[in-house]
Amino acid sequence: MSAAASALDAWRVARAAALALRDAHEVEMATIAATARAAYAAACTPAQRARLVPAPPAPCRFSDLQHAYRSWRDALGKGAKGVAAIAAADADVVSRGLDVRLAAMFDEQRAAGEAEREAASRVPGPVSGDGASWRLIRSVSIHAYGTQGLGAASYARASATLRARDLIELGYRVRCIARRRPASLPVGPYYLGPIWAWDVYAWTCSEGERIAPHQSPLRSLADDLRRARDEGVNPAALWSCVPHRLVEAAGADRVSDRGPPPPLAWETLDASEPLPPLAGDANLLDAPASPA
Repeated sequence: MSAAASALDAWRVARAAALALRDAHEVEMATIAATARAAYAAACTPAQRARLVPAPPAPCRFSDLQHAYRSWRDALGKGAKGVAAIAAADADVVSRGLDVRLAAMFDEQRAAGEAEREAASRVPGPVSGDGASWRLIRSVSIHAYGTQGLGAASYARASATLRARDLIELGYRVRCIARRRPASLPVGPYYLGPIWAWDVYAWTCSEGERIAPHQSPLRSLADDLRRARDEGVNPAALWSCVPHRLVEAAGADRVSDRGPPPPLAWETLDASEPLPPLAGDANLLDAPASPA
């Protein structure tokens, strides 16, 4: 088995573990919801109890529990008696350790998600297989860099461009789409240009759609900072979490002596326009799966 296939199998194991944990938690969440509802029912008057919505059944997501929890609190009212009843119900929930268990579940899911993302980052090349098509890997809108004012569009495009160059370097076939400004987008300091978002698609399957966002060629932080400068943007603004002292230490505040990389070909489509097929896409459907 090749290293690429082994890495892909490792990701599949991590993905399966994350899904199994999610399914188990959604069953357990329904039990927690039923117990929490019982605590609120005990604090209700008969009339209030009749208005309590049922506990959500399994599979129960946290958002389902959260919605039911808010409705249970509302049923107890907002007056002094309602506030006291809510406090009593909450104390009952805490005494049963439900809040501690929910926190533990979040930690478990976070760890499983990190393990899956880490496994995805170790897949060294493009992923394709059954059901391959153009899949959206990254979309960057001007809103992501609104604090940059009139430079928001430049930073959004540079961010998408760097992701596209990563995918190309990894071996993916890539399409870059510039989305025209929606008619509903209000005119303002961040919305003056004709383009509002930059989308990066890769030819891959459903597995690759989950893996590709976490893949990146091996390079140093200094390399990444210089790549941003090569795109014509300040890396300290593109990645606000990077201290400017690191930018200076990497020499990324100076233009690279390599010159700017060749520009990518951007197709321009309306905001919600579907991605049109390209000549040769049908032939790719018969391509062998990778990595082999």
